[in-house]
Amino acid sequence: MSIMKPRGTATVEDLLRMPEDGHKHELVDGEIVVSPTGFKHSICTIKISYIIATYLENHPIGVILSPDFGI
Repeated sequence: MSIMKPRGTATVEDLLRMPEDGHKHELVDGEIVVSPTGFKHSICTIKISYIIATYLENHPIGVILSPDFGI
């Protein structure tokens, strides 16, 4: 039997209260972390978003939201 580490206790509400300090904050396993982003990340994000958006045009099962949505 393996023992699992307890996850953090941060919530979406905690994430939404993070300051607008120019950093990207994310909620990962109950912990708020600062995500580094850059050129390669941006290119990858656009390509993946395009693929998903193209799929959703023919299969309207959801939406893509921009990072300013907050989650």
